[in-house]
Amino acid sequence: GGRVRGFEVDETFVNIARGHGLDVSCATLEDFIAASDRRDYDLVILSHVLEHLADPSEALEGVRRLLRDDGYLYLEVPNVDPDFHPLTPRFAGVAWRGELQLAHNWYFDEAVLSALLRRHGFEVIACVKPFHLWMLARRVARPLSASEPDRSLVQRKYRAIRWNTWRDRCTETLDRLGMKNALKSLVS
Repeated sequence: GGRVRGFEVDETFVNIARGHGLDVSCATLEDFIAASDRRDYDLVILSHVLEHLADPSEALEGVRRLLRDDGYLYLEVPNVDPDFHPLTPRFAGVAWRGELQLAHNWYFDEAVLSALLRRHGFEVIACVKPFHLWMLARRVARPLSASEPDRSLVQRKYRAIRWNTWRDRCTETLDRLGMKNALKSLVS
C-alpha cells in the first residue's frame, strides 16, 4: 500500500476528505509544493487544477521537483481542440456550460499541453480526449528535447487561448449556431 496525501483550497471539502480518513491539507498547489519533501512522490494528480493557476509553468516545475525519477503526473483539463469541442456543430447539443468559466485562466489543447509538459521535463505517455484532456506523463531526466518547439511559439499559442480570446471565439461560434444569448446567460 502507498501513502496518499492531498490538498484542497476549500476548507469544506478538506473536512469532508478528512472525515473519510484522508490526509488532506487546506492549501494551494504552491503551498503544498513548498511544504512537501522533494522527490517524495510516485504520482501527482492534478484534476482540473492547471487551468485555474496564474502560472502553469511554475506549477509544473514544482510538481516535477516533487516526483521521484520516472514518477508520473496525471492531468485533466478542459479541451479546447476544435475537433473535440462541443462548440463545433457536431457537438452543439452537448452540455458544455461549465467549461467556460471566469475562474479558468488558461485553456489547453493537446499540442500546447504536450509542449508545455515536454518543456518542463515530462514525457507524455497517454492522452485521451473525450471532452476533457486526460494526460499521463512521466518525469524524465532532461526537460528539453531537440524536437521541442521554440518557447516563444509555445507561449504565443498558449496566450492565444486565454479567456478573452476564447470568449470571443465562443461568441462568434454561438452566433453562427443561432445561440447568441447563450454566452450572456453563461457568464451572468
